[in-house]
Amino acid sequence: MGIKAILHLLLFVAMLVSSCNGPVEPDYDADEDSEPSKDFDIQDLYQSWTHSWEEEQGTDTIRIYRPSNFKDFPASWFRMKYVFYENGDCEWLYLHPADAHYMKPGKWEISRKDNKVILIYDTADNLMEPLSFRIIELKKDILRIVPAYP
Repeated sequence: MGIKAILHLLLFVAMLVSSCNGPVEPDYDADEDSEPSKDFDIQDLYQSWTHSWEEEQGTDTIRIYRPSNFKDFPASWFRMKYVFYENGDCEWLYLHPADAHYMKPGKWEISRKDNKVILIYDTADNLMEPLSFRIIELKKDILRIVPAYP
């Protein structure tokens, strides 16, 4: 077995072992005694956001969202949507395999380790890693994010 195959096997085993302990909040080198700086107003998050992927030219990781009433978005097979409520409830557009997409309810919270990370949970309190994200920019008319769990 070659060195490359061994490295792949070790990586697979490490991922398997780490996934057995459940999801772990991402660590952004935040000191637990100090609060990370936050250069946005969380009140701006409380609305419906629609993925504006047409604006993402030149970036592979940053996702751009606009308020759902910002413009008439062009037709798309699937356009992700989030709705955040001040009470910690949220909804997201569920990508149904038969194109019968619908809004799924859940909860959201700000990470204790990094207050720029929004953690999203389903109704059974399971962390939804693919839906959770880190805020790069948040204003009333734009939300720029990256995955919290790359």
